[in-house]
Amino acid sequence: MADNYLERKMEEHRSGKPTSYTTTPLRSGSLQPGLHLLYPTMKIAVFALSAPQAQPYVEALRAAGLNVALCCSAGGKEASALAQKTGARLYPDSCTYERLLADFSRIGAAPEYIVDLCNCAPSDSRRIRLSGHADKTAPEVLARELLFLIHPDHKQLLSLQSLFTVG
Repeated sequence: MADNYLERKMEEHRSGKPTSYTTTPLRSGSLQPGLHLLYPTMKIAVFALSAPQAQPYVEALRAAGLNVALCCSAGGKEASALAQKTGARLYPDSCTYERLLADFSRIGAAPEYIVDLCNCAPSDSRRIRLSGHADKTAPEVLARELLFLIHPDHKQLLSLQSLFTVG
């Protein structure tokens, strides 16, 4: 059957008969309902005690296309699996804040923000910690809120809210 088709097509080609193609009309693209933000290339470091604690933040940041460096003080195989699943850059459990920054300066630029979920990073204008008001909010919601607040158009909002502490 395939030979017959190919023979017929070759015959049409030799005779100069135009071939008709059927194409489906292109529909104009429409976005799914919701809020859609485009992020520039950004590097974010996430420090956490464990992979489950870091997971909502890493997943939200990576879903937005941001480069994420993950360092869990007791991450183990869970942190490795999370980094592989999301495409985050994993640092060893024993990695210090200074070592992470030294590596970042070696490969390009320092991270724009440091999400410090375990209060292990020294005070820095880029450091973001959870405030006491965040205790009653689900981590997935906090991660999406943080993602919204670190967008370059919303930088002013970061200092005006009460769920995260900057510095």
